[in-house]
Amino acid sequence: MANAFAVLCDPGDEVLVPARTGRRIPSDRPGRRVPVIVDTDESTGFKATVADLEAKRTERTKVLLFVSPSNPTGAVYSHDEIEAIGHWRPATACGCSPTRSTSISSTARRELLPACGVPSSPTVPRRQRGGKTYAMTGWRVGWLLGPTDMIAAATNIQSHETSNVANVSQRAAIAALTGDLSAVTRMREAFDRRRRTIVKLLNEIDGVTCIEPEGAFYAFPS
Repeated sequence: MANAFAVLCDPGDEVLVPARTGRRIPSDRPGRRVPVIVDTDESTGFKATVADLEAKRTERTKVLLFVSPSNPTGAVYSHDEIEAIGHWRPATACGCSPTRSTSISSTARRELLPACGVPSSPTVPRRQRGGKTYAMTGWRVGWLLGPTDMIAAATNIQSHETSNVANVSQRAAIAALTGDLSAVTRMREAFDRRRRTIVKLLNEIDGVTCIEPEGAFYAFPS
């Protein structure tokens, strides 16, 4: 993701960030991109709409950072919601991460596809509700999908700034991606059971509300 932003953004460019945050990200420092927070709340299931994004768009908007499932709320955008955002033209580029089965790059208008980058990793949820798919949290292995010019530029940065991923981590990622997924199903069932249990217990506390996270094993109570 660091490589993608370094390639896509010039100093002073604005990045729209749909988020549920109790604090504001500090103002931009000279020479850096500017984060613009699009606040969400319980009334919308912690999801931003096209209208929310459009209200924050300016002539300096360059990138939309789109993440689903969300951390820390566990919110998951539906296919229709993703399609609406995918057809919206926020700027010249769109950085995004995939949901369980729908990536914003698969719903965007064809002319926007050259502006979509998809960073991913064996540690993010894939097709299921419940935990990080291969239990590789912290291994820090990932990849970036995108147009050839974006990837070529990101590769130049990668070789100097963020290379040297541990060999054992890379081998483990290959084994995870090509191996048997039966353990993933068992983990998903266990995480789902824990998710429902903690949400139920939290909602039984006076004054506390907790929306059931659709794509995470963590809870986000009020």
